[in-house]
Amino acid sequence: MRERRATQAVVPAQNLVVSIHARDWKGPRLVTGAGRLTNFVDHVDSDRRRLFVAAAGSCLIVFVLLAGLVHLAWSPLQAVDSDVGAPAEAWSLQHVVAVRVLLAIETVFGTLGTVLYVSVLLIVLWLHEHRRAVVWSASVMVGTSVTTTASKLLFRRQRPQWDDSVHTLTSYSFPSGHASGIASGMGVLIVLVTLYVHRTSVRRAILAAAAVLVVMVGADRILLGVHNLSDVVAGYAVAGIWVYSMLALYPPEVARRIPRMIDS
Repeated sequence: MRERRATQAVVPAQNLVVSIHARDWKGPRLVTGAGRLTNFVDHVDSDRRRLFVAAAGSCLIVFVLLAGLVHLAWSPLQAVDSDVGAPAEAWSLQHVVAVRVLLAIETVFGTLGTVLYVSVLLIVLWLHEHRRAVVWSASVMVGTSVTTTASKLLFRRQRPQWDDSVHTLTSYSFPSGHASGIASGMGVLIVLVTLYVHRTSVRRAILAAAAVLVVMVGADRILLGVHNLSDVVAGYAVAGIWVYSMLALYPPEVARRIPRMIDS
C-alpha cells in the first residue's frame, strides 16, 4: 500500500515537469484530476506567450524607429553609419583575399542559397511528420522576406556611396535582405534544434554556430560596403518580429511530442 501511494504521489509531479520542460506552449491537460497543476501550467504558457509578444514588440519598435530616422535622413544616424562603414570598407579594399571570402559569403547566403536551405529543412521536417513545424518555419521565412522586400520599396534608401567601392549593388538598401534572411533562418534553426535535438553538446554547438553565422553575414554586408549598420540592424529586427510573433501565435510544437523531448 505504501508503494502504491508513493507512485500515485509522483505522477502529478512528473506531469508538471513534462509540461514545464517540453516547450509545450499549448499545455497538456492533466488527467490526474489535479486542477491546480493544470492551472499552473496554463499560467506558465501564458507568461511564455507574453514574453514572446514583448520580444516581438521590442523588435518592432527598433525597426520602426530606424525606419523613421532613415526616412527623415537624420544626420546623427548617417554619421554613425559612416563612422562604422567607411573604415570597414576601406579595410576590405586593401585585402583582396578577404574580399573574395566576403563575396563568397554573399553568394552562399543570398536569396537562392536561403531558399535552397529552407526547402531542404522543410522537406526533412515534413518527412518526419512535423507538419506544424513546417507551417511555422515557412511562415517565419516568407513573412520576413515579404516584409523586407516591401520595406525596401517603401523607403527606397540608396546604397552607401564610397570613394573607392569594393562592391556595388543597384537595389535598395534598407533593410538588409541578407541580414533578415540569415537572422530568420537561424532563428528558425535555433527553435527547432531546441525542440528536437536531444544531445546537449550537439545542441550547444549548433546554437553557437547559428549565432556566429548571423554576426558574420551582417559584418559581411558592412565590410563589402553595400549596407549601412542601420540596414543590418533593421534586417535583424524584421527577422525578430516574425520569429517571436509566430512563436506567440502559432508555436511549432504541441503536446504529443513531449515524451520524445524529455529524453535528453
